[in-house]
Amino acid sequence: MTKDQFNLLIEAIKFDKIDLSDVQEKVVMAKRQMALSLHKYKIWEGKNGKWYTYLPEEGGRVLKKRTSEADIQDLIVEFYMSQQEEPTIKSIFKDWIKEKLEFKEISKATYDRYLNDYKRFFGDSEIEKEKIKNITEDDLEVFIRKTIAEHELTQKAFSNLRILILGIFKYAKKKKHTYISISAFMGDLEISSKVFKKVLRGVKVRCTWKMKSLRC
Repeated sequence: MTKDQFNLLIEAIKFDKIDLSDVQEKVVMAKRQMALSLHKYKIWEGKNGKWYTYLPEEGGRVLKKRTSEADIQDLIVEFYMSQQEEPTIKSIFKDWIKEKLEFKEISKATYDRYLNDYKRFFGDSEIEKEKIKNITEDDLEVFIRKTIAEHELTQKAFSNLRILILGIFKYAKKKKHTYISISAFMGDLEISSKVFKKVLRGVKVRCTWKMKSLRC
């Protein structure tokens, strides 16, 4: 809605030309239809009269059951509305790479690599399930330093983690889910090169047998 359209709406409500309750009802219905359109799993009635569907929760799809079709739809709407209004890092990440793939900004190979890197760095972490609006710069710095130490990251591996963090938080800020300026944050972040695992390349080790033992 543009600013002019918003002002016209306010004027119409002010002079009783529009029923505010009717507007609110239409907004609720529009949000409901949007949430249902996001649901890609089948909804079906079982032989026992119960209604079923799957929801994409932690660890994969999870079967859900309700007593009526309306109840199962309410569950679906509640699930997707919570994802849209208060997304986690995981849901933002999925939306970000899905959009980049659809717009052909990344290849399928890169998409798959991002997925693998995400599982490696974020899988089962405390920050993954946190609502992104609640994540502070301090939280993010602790996560980065902890990930480097626990996974013994090389500088190359850290650059892969950095790509994901930049992508996730830039996308989240664009969608107004966070106020963290991730480019400035990463630019100010000071991490000593000493913390990264060293990779020795091109080092030749000459070994000889002497007195029935191997010496290098």
